[in-house]
Amino acid sequence: IIKGTFLGILIAMLLCFVVGLGYVFAIIKSTPALDVNAVLSLNEPSMLYDSEGTYIDNLPTDEERYKITLDEMSDYLKDAYIAIEDERFETHPGIDIKRTIGSALRSAIYYVTGEGSVQGGSTLTQQLIRNTLLSQDVKIERKIREIYLSLQLEKKLSKDQILEAYLNAIPRGSNVDGVEAAARYFFEKNAKDLNLAESAFIAGLTQAPTSYSPYNPANKEDPSIYLDRTKTVLMKMKD
Repeated sequence: IIKGTFLGILIAMLLCFVVGLGYVFAIIKSTPALDVNAVLSLNEPSMLYDSEGTYIDNLPTDEERYKITLDEMSDYLKDAYIAIEDERFETHPGIDIKRTIGSALRSAIYYVTGEGSVQGGSTLTQQLIRNTLLSQDVKIERKIREIYLSLQLEKKLSKDQILEAYLNAIPRGSNVDGVEAAARYFFEKNAKDLNLAESAFIAGLTQAPTSYSPYNPANKEDPSIYLDRTKTVLMKMKD
């Protein structure tokens, strides 16, 4: 009886594995080929100039973004994002297996016990793919495509190119996209001029741009939520 039960469980597990593998391959096969240009091509507002070339204003758009190069960003800013969002960015192939497994376990514990919270395990590369090519839907199909395309993107672009595209693309709340627009919106300065604390603050916004915004009415009287988040980023940078 014990041998039969064990064999039955083993066969069931193998069948589930084969079916799951087939499901993954079917999604990958139906995924459109990676369009690197679509990842790198980001919308920017149109700017108005007079006949003498003097800047007047931007045309109103749904999002505000200013594409800049990695050299035009503060080193603090780059370090802050890698520290808080993807500490193994320089070494992983597009996905971080250790972080993915850890986040899956913590999320499972949350759903079973209600303790902790749902954890995201996406790398900077995965977030870039999601924000430029895919939707924000929390679906298995989207996650599989995200992982597959991230692995492909890492073969096409250098780490610096991926980081630059990510920092230009990621939403920062209030229709402000990219670190240059965020630097202007929150501190009235360029991204290259951000100091350590300002860089940590902007990097901390990514997890929940509205919740951590100082312009959120709930945070005006008690700014502890975004100050604590900034301190968390600073401690990760220190580590």
